[in-house]
Amino acid sequence: MTSQLSDRHVRPRDSGGQPILWESSIAFLKISIAVIVAGVAAFEILLLLFAPEQTERALFAMGPVLVAGVAWLVLSCGRIKTALATLGMGVWAYITLISFYFGGVTGSSIIIYPLTIVLAGWLVGARAAVAVAVVTTLVTLGFVLGETWGILPAYPPTPPAMRWIIQGCVFILSAALISHVVRSYRDRLADVRELGRDLAQRTAKLQVIEADMNRAQAVAHVGSWVYDLADDNMQLSPETCRIFGLPKGTTGSSDSYLACVHPEDGTAVHGAWQAALKGDMPFDNEHRIRVGRRIRWVRQKAELEFDTAGKPQRAVGTTQDITERKRAEMALRRSESQLQGILSATADGILAVDRDGKVIQTNRRFAELWRIPPSLLDSKNDTALLNYVMEQLVDPQAFLEKVQALYASNTEAADIVNFKDGRIFERFTSPLILSGAIVGRVWSFRDITERCRAEAAREQLEVQLRESHKMEALGTLAGGIAHDFNNALAAVIGNLELARQDVGHGHPAQQSLDEIAKASNRAKDLVRQILAFGRRQVLERKRIALSPIVEESIRLLRATQPAGITLRCDFSPDTPLVMADAAQIGQVVINLCTNAWHAVEGQARPGVVEVRLEDYGHATGATHAAASALTLGNLRPGRYACLSVRDNGMGMDEATQRRIFEPFFTTKAVGKGTGLGLAVVHGIAQGHEGIIEIHSKPGEGTTFRFYLPAVEAVSPEIREPGGLAVHGHGGDAPRPQGGGGKQILYVDDDEALVFLMTRLLERQGYRVCGYTEPEKALAAVRADPMRFDLVVTDYSMPGISGLAVVQELKKIRVDLPVAMASGYLTDDLRAKALAAGVCELIYKPNTVEELCEAVARLVSVR
Repeated sequence: MTSQLSDRHVRPRDSGGQPILWESSIAFLKISIAVIVAGVAAFEILLLLFAPEQTERALFAMGPVLVAGVAWLVLSCGRIKTALATLGMGVWAYITLISFYFGGVTGSSIIIYPLTIVLAGWLVGARAAVAVAVVTTLVTLGFVLGETWGILPAYPPTPPAMRWIIQGCVFILSAALISHVVRSYRDRLADVRELGRDLAQRTAKLQVIEADMNRAQAVAHVGSWVYDLADDNMQLSPETCRIFGLPKGTTGSSDSYLACVHPEDGTAVHGAWQAALKGDMPFDNEHRIRVGRRIRWVRQKAELEFDTAGKPQRAVGTTQDITERKRAEMALRRSESQLQGILSATADGILAVDRDGKVIQTNRRFAELWRIPPSLLDSKNDTALLNYVMEQLVDPQAFLEKVQALYASNTEAADIVNFKDGRIFERFTSPLILSGAIVGRVWSFRDITERCRAEAAREQLEVQLRESHKMEALGTLAGGIAHDFNNALAAVIGNLELARQDVGHGHPAQQSLDEIAKASNRAKDLVRQILAFGRRQVLERKRIALSPIVEESIRLLRATQPAGITLRCDFSPDTPLVMADAAQIGQVVINLCTNAWHAVEGQARPGVVEVRLEDYGHATGATHAAASALTLGNLRPGRYACLSVRDNGMGMDEATQRRIFEPFFTTKAVGKGTGLGLAVVHGIAQGHEGIIEIHSKPGEGTTFRFYLPAVEAVSPEIREPGGLAVHGHGGDAPRPQGGGGKQILYVDDDEALVFLMTRLLERQGYRVCGYTEPEKALAAVRADPMRFDLVVTDYSMPGISGLAVVQELKKIRVDLPVAMASGYLTDDLRAKALAAGVCELIYKPNTVEELCEAVARLVSVR
């Protein structure tokens, strides 16, 4: 078998009518040529042996040799079919010529005709065999007619021996050829059966491959199609038919395809197809198609085949159903749009970065918070962005270390970021996780500057509120203690006066009684301080100038000024007027200066105390220019009078400053102070709507500033509401003499005080009925309403108040004069007393004379 043509070579039928199985053998051709040459040689030998006189036949015998040489030459050029035709036709022509000259139909060479016909059919084809047979028949008929008509030339007779030898050789060759042909066709049939089996197997495989391809197309939602542009016919795969909603096996055309395209996409599809037909670009287009009432998205791709002239002939393409992908893309776009809307609407600045620190996403608020120029964000220069951020921070190195530490971990974290300009950000970070893998971090920043300031202000207000509540509670406690102590002190002072009257002048006990009086006066001052601290004193606020009051207080202080201490005063003439109680302002000066003297005593350097009085204009609501460690109250815009007392003592730390206004808190040695001085100052400040400011540092001394709101215009003095008289503070009313037997009803829950007042008033000529239980007193009045000329009742009593007693008395006898006594009088109490019908409010007496004067004054009115 050669590389050009095998013994069994399978070819399809061509346009010239060749059989489907056409085979030839170069070896057979060569053998045939050799046999022809050998036959001619044998023929020549036979002629020399049997008919040496027939030299013409010997010359004609050289014809096949010539034909065989030409066939061999053509075969050597590789033209097998031409060699076959040359050999077959040449042999046939030679036989015909020999028969014409040497025997006609009786010639021995005629027997080769069947062999030639068989060879033509086998080597060339069935049509060639039929043609040779037809021509041979016509030639044979011509020989018969030629012999009949005598046209054929006379030919020498062939010796019988030679005829039989030639015919024997022809028979032998025919038999060999026929057996070869039979064997070849048997092999061909076997090959055909084998090819049939192979074709069936290949067909089955192709069917499996086609089924797998169709299944794969269905899984991938990708169909295929082939479009013949000349016939306008489009072959569609089953998946393509499914995508377009067509029955399986449906064919299409360009018009049917365009009819399925969504009207809004028709122009784009047509333009893309025209560009592909021109060869400008491949056909690759995404568009919508209508499948019944549904809309599907498809992607069409195709490659066109062009002829040599550049004309498109055929297109092979795919159709992919991308509806789900488009829906996913639209959902993703909606999600991204919603995410962008959320990021834009949030008040936090959002920054997303990958694991390398590259910026992935930011929102508008992030740039606003960090004051980043848009050009810097658009540049995507992460190094420049980081440097810009770091320049704004108080501690950029700590910020960077924190970021690096978080990148090394996968935890969430929150902290505070401080800026040089005072801004404060709350920072929160968490890992960015996609598909279970950490791909970066997300940072959120929230500006909490105002919140921190508000919290600081709230904490300060809470401190002030707690301080206020504490002072209020202590004031209430102090007021209650002062009330009970005032009753006991009133009994001591009253009995002291009775004892003085009993022993008379010159009695040795008078000296002891004087000492008791001094102690009682000190106790009385202590009670006043407690009441001032608790804001239980009656305020007589008037429009006054501070300078005379402060000067008078300083004058009194100089009499007790310790040695070695310098007292300096500086009073500004521009100090505004204020609404204040002069006695309480004097008490503020005395307490502050006394506190300053105690602060400078015992130190090595000379002690200096400075008292200043000045005008302070406060227009912005800020604190004093000098930074204060503690400010009780808030300075509102306006004008203030400022009283300041400064010393050069050892100063105070912050912990001490927070407690100096607590009652009974003192840093002085035992016996040096009670701890009420500054607490009283604080109470007076609250009662006057004033502010106290303290500035002190250890080793630098202490400065107290006492602010009082200025009075810009003339204001009426504060008077008792409704003309209700208040006595007991040293009034100027004349003192009536004698009781005249008037009946007095005295009610107080303190038995000692009732006993004292009964004795005092009886010595003045009054008849007194004393009760410690208000119910019994009311019962006595109900029993005889006209019996009493005056009722004096205490205000604070357990179970029932003095006001309730007055109301019940007025129900019994409306014209009965009633006085009410209290150790602390307020505007609210005075208003309620007036409404209840009280004739006069009596301050718990400091002396027996004051009480007797008040009672005598009320009885004399009757």
